[in-house]
Order: sequence, then structure tokens, then C-alpha cells
Amino acid sequence: MSSPIPPVPVCLAGIARSVLAAAAAGGADARQLAQDAGLPPWVLADAEAMVPSRNLMRLWELAEDAMADPDVPLAIASRLQPSRLGLYGYLFTSAATLRDALQGSIAFVHLVSTCTRVRVEAETDKEITYSCRHVGEGGRGPELGLQFCVASFCALIRASTGQRVAPVRVGFAQPAPVRTRRSPRPSAPAGSTSGHRSPPLP
Repeated sequence: MSSPIPPVPVCLAGIARSVLAAAAAGGADARQLAQDAGLPPWVLADAEAMVPSRNLMRLWELAEDAMADPDVPLAIASRLQPSRLGLYGYLFTSAATLRDALQGSIAFVHLVSTCTRVRVEAETDKEITYSCRHVGEGGRGPELGLQFCVASFCALIRASTGQRVAPVRVGFAQPAPVRTRRSPRPSAPAGSTSGHRSPPLP
């Protein structure tokens, strides 16, 4: 009796559309990038669809190269609209508190990516530390994807609260993005983790 075939990891097409839109704004040929990444044309029209993770990871690599910008994920996340993340974005921004929104991320991150895991690493009465990791093969694409993931949490928090809420600290098991290495904010040694205090959402 043959073993069941494991499901192919997938990601929300809205993320691919955000990458392609940023690439086009930077002068790159978005349709060519999508083709080179193996993304079908309908990705450009259906943000709610799911696409194979390997194709999105390849797109991150191609976009970084086409735009000659290692901070592409941070730039895209800084302009992220919650609606780009479909139901997940709605659940995050409609939560009663920031704590609820981040806890919901643990339960519902599969709505955005089935190869991303979010969990609580540590908790005190003042702050909570979360980790975000990619499940599957490593490489530059997943590194860029994780940078986008962490930066997106910050963007969603700011969109939800209307405040410039910042993590207490951010660390990467991979080399940190260039923009964060230039920042005076200290970085934890490993883990793609961030600590947040939890104000109520408006």
C-alpha cells in the first residue's frame, strides 16, 4: 500500500501580487518575473487563490535580483494593506486586542501560508516573544519570505492600532536585512523573534 502524497505547501496569491506590483513600480517586467517564477497568469487576477510556496520563494529571489534591493521584503511590507491578506488580514484587524490578533496569527497563519509557523517563545506580564519560521527547504527565497512575514506583523499592528507600535526587539537566525543592520535598535542573536506589548485595538 503506497504512502499518501503530502500536500504541496502553498501561499496566498495576494503576496505574489504585492511582490509583482512592487517590482513593476521599480521598473521590472512583472509578467516576465511571474513567468520565470512559474506562476500562472491567473495569479495576477485572483488575490484569494493559493499558489505553490516554491514558486513564491522563487519570485522573492527574482524580485530581489531585478530590483537590486536586498530590502525588498521590508519595502513591500511597509506598504502592505490588510486586504491583501484576505480573511487573515480581516481576522487580524478585527481582533479586540493586539494580543488576540497575534494569538490568532498562530491559529490562522495557514490562511496565508501553509509552510509558515508562528508560536509563542516566551511570555512575561509585560511582553510576549513570538517566533516565525519557514518549514521546508532553506535558501534565499525563504529568507526573504521570513523577512516579509516579520515586517508584515509590524505593518498589520500599525494598521490595526493606528499607532506606530514597534517590536521591543527583532532577531534573525539568518543574516539580518541590510536596513535593520543600519538601525541602532539591538537585535537578538537568533530566531526571527519579536516581543510586543499588547494595547487594545480601536
